[in-house]
Amino acid sequence: MTAMTRTAAQEKVYQHIDVRPLAGSLGAELLGVDLSNLSDEAFAEIHRAFLEYSVVFFRDQSLTPDQHKDFGRRFGELNIHPTYEPLPGHDEILAVVKDKDAKHNIGDT
Repeated sequence: MTAMTRTAAQEKVYQHIDVRPLAGSLGAELLGVDLSNLSDEAFAEIHRAFLEYSVVFFRDQSLTPDQHKDFGRRFGELNIHPTYEPLPGHDEILAVVKDKDAKHNIGDT
């Protein structure tokens, strides 16, 4: 199966989103969905794709911090990290950024 070809089983499973596998069974790009206005049916398919591919990517989403947290809460309770500085006013959101001249990744000691 190529990244652009979907099996009959996938056609049945994914009726509200488009799933494009990226590298074998690990990772998929999920298309055709607006995370700021998500139906329960579309979320169920997103969750199923996450369980199937372990890593999922969404392109071109424009979410407010509250919409981002609402989406995350659909997977479960959000974590507030005890060390890293959160987005101001949104303790559940951490920016994962590596500046051009940074020598370490987030989490490196």
